[in-house]
Amino acid sequence: MPTPTRGAGLVLTVMLLSGAACSKPVPATSNEAIGSGASPSSSASASSSGPSSGRAEAGRSGAPPVQKLSGPITVIAIGDSLTEGAGDEDERGYPARLQTVLDSTGHPGSTVLKLGKSGWDSEQVITGLEPDRPQLDQATEAVSAAKAGNLPIVATVLIGSNDLWYAYGNQARTTPDEEQENLARYRTNVEKIVSTLRQSGAQVVLGVNDDQSKRPVMTDPKLRRETFPDIEDAEVSQMSAQARRYADVIRQIAKDNGALVADFLDAPFFSNPALLADDGNHPNAKGYDEMTQVWLDAMQPLL
Repeated sequence: MPTPTRGAGLVLTVMLLSGAACSKPVPATSNEAIGSGASPSSSASASSSGPSSGRAEAGRSGAPPVQKLSGPITVIAIGDSLTEGAGDEDERGYPARLQTVLDSTGHPGSTVLKLGKSGWDSEQVITGLEPDRPQLDQATEAVSAAKAGNLPIVATVLIGSNDLWYAYGNQARTTPDEEQENLARYRTNVEKIVSTLRQSGAQVVLGVNDDQSKRPVMTDPKLRRETFPDIEDAEVSQMSAQARRYADVIRQIAKDNGALVADFLDAPFFSNPALLADDGNHPNAKGYDEMTQVWLDAMQPLL
């Protein structure tokens, strides 16, 4: 099992501390598809700005209700390169930042387990990708271990960026039928991930991915040709529509499973080059600060 991030240092700003993330891997820098978010500068700003910058939303099903958690918490972070921290200078990403905030705001001794893997899609979270074991298996094992220690568990899940990249990163233009197949596969995979985590005893915070067509890696024609040469101009608008279908899927799954939602769909930092790495695709350190705040806002009903 990966080594948990514990006590990840005091490098966050005072603002953050008081405000309490493709089908087959693509070549070169393009194999790090991700999700999106809002800002750790202030909880109130992200909460009041609506879905465009990140929003927490509780599920309304027969699942156990969301409850406040006390004491140390085990957080399990599932996802792709956004969760792994690609683009961050030290690859801390949002999991290490969550660790710092939890330790400093009422939950000292918490553990954040970062499972995210760059290039993974929703199916690989379930099946794994050699030599790495499935993230879902590792997560359920971590849940069992935390329950044995009477520790509350929160699982964050942000997956789907690579499902979307892979749907359009082929030489032939993606057809409507292929989009429907892609959407159905994504729904099936995320339903399994979330239901398994909920049944194991974890509270789940489910991330809505950003609209990747708005990232500079897509809006800059030169950068797009260098990174995703098989994605045609017309497919960029197709991607945007599919990203919004993904968002609808996530919101429905959260509702059905009593999960919270961290909404990155129109998060502005994913289209702001100043908050992204040079690849125009992944957040930089300031971007991950923004992303962390969206997660914190979504987790507030638990904290």
